[in-house]
Amino acid sequence: WPLIIIGLPMLFAIQTVFHLSIVGFVITLCTIILLVAFAVLVAVLCLLIITKALYHARMLSRKTVVILVLCVVTALTYGVWSKVGRSNAIQLFHAADTSLQVARLQDITAGFRIFPSHQVALTLHALIHHNAQLAVQSITILATETSIVFILLWICLAWYLGLWKALQESRPRIAGPPGKRSSRAHPFPRLLHGVIGSIFEKEALMLYRNPTNALWFCFVLLLWLIQTSLNFYIRRTVGAAGVHEGFPTAIEAFQIAAAVFFVTAFVLRFAFPSFSTERKTAWVLASAPIRMRTLFWSKLLFYGPVFTILAVVLGIVNTTLVPIPVHALIAFLSFIGVSVFAVTALGLSLGAFFPNFETDDPEAISTSLPGLFFTIGALGYGIAGAALFNVFLKTDVMMPIIVFELLSCVAAIMLLRSAAAALEHVDFV
Repeated sequence: WPLIIIGLPMLFAIQTVFHLSIVGFVITLCTIILLVAFAVLVAVLCLLIITKALYHARMLSRKTVVILVLCVVTALTYGVWSKVGRSNAIQLFHAADTSLQVARLQDITAGFRIFPSHQVALTLHALIHHNAQLAVQSITILATETSIVFILLWICLAWYLGLWKALQESRPRIAGPPGKRSSRAHPFPRLLHGVIGSIFEKEALMLYRNPTNALWFCFVLLLWLIQTSLNFYIRRTVGAAGVHEGFPTAIEAFQIAAAVFFVTAFVLRFAFPSFSTERKTAWVLASAPIRMRTLFWSKLLFYGPVFTILAVVLGIVNTTLVPIPVHALIAFLSFIGVSVFAVTALGLSLGAFFPNFETDDPEAISTSLPGLFFTIGALGYGIAGAALFNVFLKTDVMMPIIVFELLSCVAAIMLLRSAAAALEHVDFV
């Protein structure tokens, strides 16, 4: 549905500007739906293949599996980058040649024909220019690709029952001979000490031992790295064309919005539902000499630095794209730090104000009404901050930035204090 929601406004705009017929509108919409079906089939097929491969590799150590996965991801990344990353968008679309009304279709086709979405774009282009033969050819190619993937998935579905049965069985822990078993108990916490150290290690172990959360964390971090790589690509392409005016301020201000966006995704998945997911371990918290206020501040001290370090490190990497003064660099890093702190405080406080003990599924909790309110508020905060920072880069006036950061800190501290007090009266049962 997200692709449909994005595609429908795009189709209405194209229909208005390029006078696309109703028939062409419906055909293009059908090709978008076919593309969604293709993407879903490919995702399920890859999931089955990966599960089958990991099942056969179950005797390998976790370190070996991680190394193999990293090698595959690195090879795929290099392949995509060698095909797309080294291209020049200015040359590809002939942006420097003002005598051309549109770019040459042959050059674009040669650069993007490996992507299934290209067939949808080619179909739309053919329908706008009343080229029925090209439209039928593109739809046929996309339908053939979808059919091939569907047949492969149908064949691989024979693995599903066996894999499902195997995954339902618990893997016995391999133990040595009775005489060689270690009876020494491992203390907890192992590295840190005290109440806060215990909570820190508990949160880290829950993240590490939950494959879904760990994979989700790595996936969002990968998207963030892709966005950073895209910044370098845009900088190299636009810089090679000699376009510099206005580019530094735009790219630096965009990093504020991007950092808040990705931190919002992390907070929504981990920090916001962290109190709701304590339902199963409520008896541990109730029997431990830990106040709920201490638990709240410990979670803030755990998630806050982790998200801040990620945002600041990638922010520093992105600042190498454009030459900015030292005071602007300091303002940029402080602005990101305050923004991440404010977003983390908002998510953690709303999670404490409105815990959901009916489920411990982070996805269900994050799509609740408080989760949606947090998402809208955090993204609006990031957009406002990016716009304000863009004004600062153009005018070099620091006072609005200082006022924004002070107001953010005051609001975040008030929220945190109120949430910590409210958590003392929450019944986790």
